[in-house]
Amino acid sequence: MTCTPRGWRKASAGGGPPADEAVATITQGLSSLGPDAHNAAIYRIGQIVSQQSNVMAFADVFYLLTGLFFLLVFATPLMRRPAPLPAGAGGH
Repeated sequence: MTCTPRGWRKASAGGGPPADEAVATITQGLSSLGPDAHNAAIYRIGQIVSQQSNVMAFADVFYLLTGLFFLLVFATPLMRRPAPLPAGAGGH
């Protein structure tokens, strides 16, 4: 999909009836823009899709980090303490 209103129009052509209804509803709401209302509606749908994809990506990362946290919680008892340093070995 190209980042032009013409490319968006081509990409939205295969969206089916729900997409067509959404474009029509948003176009009607933006009718004050005159002939550019349809292009503005397609652009707005692109913004909505981008926002939703960001939310879905955030949720995926959240689940990944949650799983990693629980994996580390259950792995913690398997860890051993480090051996103590001999006297005079430095440290801090």
